[in-house]
Amino acid sequence: MRTRRCISLHPETQHETDCEIDLAVRVVGWFCKEGVFDQMKIESLRVQGFKSIRDIKISALSGVNVFFGRNDVGKSNIFEALSLWSWLLVTAEEADGQIAYADLDNAFPTPFQLEGAGQIQIQVRVLVRAKDISSNGVKDSPASRLDARLRHAGLEQCVLESTVALERRADKKVAFQIRNHWKEWEDFSLSPQEVASVLPRFHRIGATRRFESERWTQRNGEQPVDHYNLKQKLFYAYLSSDFQQKKRLEAIQRILAQEPFALGTLDIALDPETNRIDIGFIRPQGRLPLENLGSGSQQLLLILGQLFLGDYAWVALEEPEMNLSPFYQEHLLGVLRRLMQDPSVSLTQLFISTHSPYLEFTENFYDVFLDENNNTRVVLADDRRRSAFFALTPTGPDTQARLNSLNQVKLYDALVADLGLKRGDLVLFVKNEDTGHWEIRSATEVAQELQSHIQQ
Repeated sequence: MRTRRCISLHPETQHETDCEIDLAVRVVGWFCKEGVFDQMKIESLRVQGFKSIRDIKISALSGVNVFFGRNDVGKSNIFEALSLWSWLLVTAEEADGQIAYADLDNAFPTPFQLEGAGQIQIQVRVLVRAKDISSNGVKDSPASRLDARLRHAGLEQCVLESTVALERRADKKVAFQIRNHWKEWEDFSLSPQEVASVLPRFHRIGATRRFESERWTQRNGEQPVDHYNLKQKLFYAYLSSDFQQKKRLEAIQRILAQEPFALGTLDIALDPETNRIDIGFIRPQGRLPLENLGSGSQQLLLILGQLFLGDYAWVALEEPEMNLSPFYQEHLLGVLRRLMQDPSVSLTQLFISTHSPYLEFTENFYDVFLDENNNTRVVLADDRRRSAFFALTPTGPDTQARLNSLNQVKLYDALVADLGLKRGDLVLFVKNEDTGHWEIRSATEVAQELQSHIQQ
């Protein structure tokens, strides 16, 4: 019989970020949920001189953005750049200063482009609406001062242009400058950390994700959510007195228990003798330990836990398809969107890097590739550009499909039914020499025709 230890805990929602690059980012206010962290959305960005990136511009970012490309084309470098920008705003005590190159390199390995000028510049443009600002009742906070400015000027919105520049010095130091300029006011200024208190902090979830053996400690709330401490965070949420944290855990439990995954009821227990945290799923046949599940189901929990327990507004998720079956990949984006709509979840903008053709065709799909000089390039694949890359059948919502990067196209249910196909059946593509048209034929049908000809 299992026992659980009840311990009074309080949630830690400190944000984590890492990255580096030269980039320009435009952020637009997005009124969705209460709290200023939930109301900002990165609209566009520019990156220069970071790792494989010489100069890229990315525009028209939305709630879910998918960056698709081969290995080593620089998808994760884009996310690291956003993390560096966010990290500098949070950590810099002054607008001008220096940091040791070793410290920067430790947080963001090899940040400067190898053949570049040793300079990184990050420009961020933020559109803030008056109704998006929440000071949470704190007087003389950066948010309350900004709100007062807007009200006094009778404005509904304002624009912040935040610029971060880094330059590598010969003395193994990196000089940085941070400039925050409000377009509407020349005399209104906020320090880097004050600006950081108004903006969400960017969080990146790397492609390395695996569960580890964990024991509960009273200090488990001090670190951001990561794969190596996710069991502690799940147990922490299970016992937490924070209502929103419990709601986020319940949302994850609900998603995993329902179709299409139907893993059972997520159960979190603690061994009172060893303090070892035990995760499992309760099913009609009994309780199945997490370690008895396949790597795909474990990856699902790793993704959902890191995305939604951390209470982050801006998150980059690298290669979510890892270890997931095609069926799970096909349904993953829909599940993520459902959780993003949950009132208890702060996530308002998601960045995904992927190789999966199942994640290619979102409302925002970016093609990432290397040019002839091995520099990262990013192109937004709008409908017109997609038509050039991917074949499209004539018209009709139920009769069109895009050819993905694996040279595959989905056969719709009506067509499958007409052909009498089932999973695993061989499908033949035959060109009619008389008409020049291609025909889709089931192997069974072709075999029957051949048999008929032989008998004749």
